[in-house]
Amino acid sequence: MSDITDLVKVPGTDRELDLSQPNDAAAALVLTKTWYSELSYVQRAARDTLRAEADRLGARTFEMGGHKIVVDNPTLERRYDTAKLHDALAEAGLDAQRLAELITWEPKVNGSIIRELERHPQFKQAIDAAIEGVTEKTRRVEVK
Repeated sequence: MSDITDLVKVPGTDRELDLSQPNDAAAALVLTKTWYSELSYVQRAARDTLRAEADRLGARTFEMGGHKIVVDNPTLERRYDTAKLHDALAEAGLDAQRLAELITWEPKVNGSIIRELERHPQFKQAIDAAIEGVTEKTRRVEVK
């Protein structure tokens, strides 16, 4: 906890809270969650309107209300069945090296299993020797 008072006015309210105090910090999270949700809705709706206006004008850049508005071209995000794609391209004759560049496989350690294995001395030493670094994850805080 801080020795310094950290008074802030909570956006969207008339409340001023001292964030160095746990009760005020909890209240701030509750109040800002609602405000953030409302703000996100307003931003989404405004962006949707400007995208529609860009489409109506047939322009990606236009002036409005003294502001320059720039709207990206529409893009599509594709999702693939990577196993199906891999097999089909290999069968079609795509070079194995090029296929490996296209579809990459990233090894990942399963946290649940590694924690289970660490409890066994015969595995713990091997696991500890393979650790390259440890970084503390940000802990989630939820106020209900």
